[in-house]
Amino acid sequence: MSSKDSIEMRLQRPFDDEDIQWRVQQAGVSKANKPYVMAIPYVNNRAIQKRLDEVFGLFGWENAYKPTPDGKGYICGITVHQDGKSVTKWDGAEYTNIEPLKGALSDSMKRSAVQLGIGRYLYQLDVCFAECHIVENRRDAINVHVHYPNKQNKSIKTLISWSNPTLPVWALPFDDYSEFIEKIKGSEDMEALKAAFLDAYKAGQSSQDEELVDQAVKAKDKRKAEIEKTINQINAKKYAEVDGWLTKELSMFNQLPTKATVDNYLNGLNERLLSRVKGQPFDSVTLVEKMNQAHQSRLTNLKNKG
Repeated sequence: MSSKDSIEMRLQRPFDDEDIQWRVQQAGVSKANKPYVMAIPYVNNRAIQKRLDEVFGLFGWENAYKPTPDGKGYICGITVHQDGKSVTKWDGAEYTNIEPLKGALSDSMKRSAVQLGIGRYLYQLDVCFAECHIVENRRDAINVHVHYPNKQNKSIKTLISWSNPTLPVWALPFDDYSEFIEKIKGSEDMEALKAAFLDAYKAGQSSQDEELVDQAVKAKDKRKAEIEKTINQINAKKYAEVDGWLTKELSMFNQLPTKATVDNYLNGLNERLLSRVKGQPFDSVTLVEKMNQAHQSRLTNLKNKG
């Protein structure tokens, strides 16, 4: 079995979008009457069972349940058999508000599966805010969340319709990672490069593909050097344009007849220079020094002339 077909990689491989379900973690309505829904993803039990069948075979795994010591839920143990050895991973969940027993059994198996690496990559996801809006009745909702502004008065409620968030590309299954590498190579700036590399890195982590991570690092370093070179060239061109403008402006010093006119011109030129360099990525210190030297040189000439 090659490293790409290792048990760990097959267990941890990302799931198709339809195998992922979403649960409201936090929701409500702001003071401005704007609804919000934070949702978390999890792999449904049917997909977990299928993954275990694919990796270990129909008779290569089994599960068992027992109540928690405090009697508030159930613990699930998933035992896998491989090469004459057996390993069991346990985890538990409390009774849920809806269908308490079924919810506890289902959730405990999902958590036990994470112990085997199944769906663990979903923990890398950032907080997911779902698109949502307030509706008048349940039939108008895609997914519905019931919000009670006053928990003491259940007669007052707001129905929030929300859509399943979209999973990032790295959290979906893929057979060819070239799209991740090409995105890195095509990044036009550092911000895009950072985002492309992060997608590739997380994809490598979620699929346990060390080769993808290695290729992503190499592509990132190369593209970073190319972008930095381009940035330096652009900055040098911008600097040269300002320097050329300043050189022309400094020639006016030689035409000014008195110290007062020289000083007044310096003040005006300084303001125009500051305006031109504002927001520029290069340091303007040498330009200011060049301007001050030209000013002092003209004053010295005027003094020598008496």
